[in-house]
Amino acid sequence: MTWAVAKTLLCMATLTLCGCATYQPHPIDPAALRAHWQTHRLDDPSLAATVKPFLPPRDAGQWPPAAYGRAELFAVALALNPDLAESRAQMAQSIAAVTTAHAFTRQFSSIECRLAPCAT
Repeated sequence: MTWAVAKTLLCMATLTLCGCATYQPHPIDPAALRAHWQTHRLDDPSLAATVKPFLPPRDAGQWPPAAYGRAELFAVALALNPDLAESRAQMAQSIAAVTTAHAFTRQFSSIECRLAPCAT
């Protein structure tokens, strides 16, 4: 079988499988969407725990503050932004992968040192 034939068969199989995908539209429920967004409150204790490390020391004492300034609103916007939450999760995953890789490297180098004398 030549490369051109294999590529043609692969394209046909891909197009066949993609042609089977369907889209099911769902109407947006305004009441449910409103209820979801109303669960995000500025006096939420978990939000306070997330936001307090980003506030200046003079503002980090009480939550919710008596009046919201730029610093408080900016910290809340950063904490509630779903794109930033996704980026934080990806960064945590990357940090975990690097930590695992370093642990594996240290374990592997200690095995090498046992097998042959280390230079260090």
